[in-house]
Amino acid sequence: MPATRRRAFTLVELLVVIGIITLLIAILLPALGKVREQANRVKCGANLRSIGQALTMYTLQYHRYPGGGFDQIEASAAVWPARLLPFLDRNKEVFHCPSRDDDFRWSDTGPAPVIPAVRYLVDLGYEPGTPLIHALVPFSYGYNGTGAGSLVPLPDQKGLGIYPYIEIPFPNVFAGEMPVSRVKVPSDMIAVADSDERGAYGIHPRPSNRCPPGIIHAGGANVLFCDGHVQWYLRQDLMISVPTNKAEAHIYRMWNNDQSTPWDNAAPPPPPRP
Repeated sequence: MPATRRRAFTLVELLVVIGIITLLIAILLPALGKVREQANRVKCGANLRSIGQALTMYTLQYHRYPGGGFDQIEASAAVWPARLLPFLDRNKEVFHCPSRDDDFRWSDTGPAPVIPAVRYLVDLGYEPGTPLIHALVPFSYGYNGTGAGSLVPLPDQKGLGIYPYIEIPFPNVFAGEMPVSRVKVPSDMIAVADSDERGAYGIHPRPSNRCPPGIIHAGGANVLFCDGHVQWYLRQDLMISVPTNKAEAHIYRMWNNDQSTPWDNAAPPPPPRP
């Protein structure tokens, strides 16, 4: 009985197989990337929901929203993460969006450049020596500290926070923090959103090109509202054009605690001529 001869693959057949595998990888990789990003977006939303729960507990205990930031000689820093940390079992990982790299992670050694908390920022919630979330570092999430109003702190502050409206010396650690009662519609008031990655401009996003929310998730941002729900928006749906457009009134209301727009107090148009 003759021996069975084994037939090897020819070079052409191997090249065809390699080509098919390469084609399948090219087709599948973008799909896998989209699946991974969708998972990151869901995890980011879960982070924001946890932050929302901490925000609710803070407001129930203190009847105020945590301050946005504070300026001192060492640094201009966000204080709201430190104020909320005790309500999150001191879990800093909640403040890291999984779509961001490690430069955005808040840990005992970063983000860099590290400026350790001292003096007033310790009184405002940071543990001594903890790395600050300051104006020169990236951070995953930004706090609605000013609303759609001015960056200059005003008595009729529109945002949730006090950025940078804490006076020295302040009478207590809640000085300047905004009472809960000033938020007219919590379900329509932005509290926290995915940040832009540019340090100081990301810590306190605004509906402007100078301090926009992030575009980390499919060209948009996850947004936490004061009532605790999280929703995704394209960046342009969170921005106000210049000059302002009355069709964007709903965007003003989402950023301003009093639901105000520039047209609310405008003089009525003159009556038509007879």
